[in-house]
Amino acid sequence: MEPVLRELAAAGWQSDERFAGAFVASKTERGYGPLRIIAELKHRGIDAEIITGSIRTGDPCWDERMLQARAKHFGTRLPVDRKERARQARYLVNRGFIPERVRRALDTDD
Repeated sequence: MEPVLRELAAAGWQSDERFAGAFVASKTERGYGPLRIIAELKHRGIDAEIITGSIRTGDPCWDERMLQARAKHFGTRLPVDRKERARQARYLVNRGFIPERVRRALDTDD
C-alpha cells in the first residue's frame, strides 16, 4: 500500500495538502468548528504541519460560522434560561467550536 501511495503522490494524484484543504472547506460549509475538523484530520492521519496550514483556529470568521450554525439549528434568538443556554453551548462545543468563544457568543446579541 505504501509504495502505491508514494507513486500516486509523485505523479500528483494524491496530496495530503489538497485533501486537507477540501476537507476543511467541506466541513466548514456543513457547520463544523475548527476543533472538530482538526480532530478528524488527525484521525485520518494528516500531518500536524499540514493541518496547521489548512486551518487557522484564531481566525475571526469562525465566530461568524459559529453564529450561523447556532442560528440554523436554534434560530436567531439567544437562549432565555440556563437550561437552553447549556443546550446550545453543548451543541456548539460538540460541533467543534472553541468553548470560550461559545460562551461569549451566547452572552451577546450579535
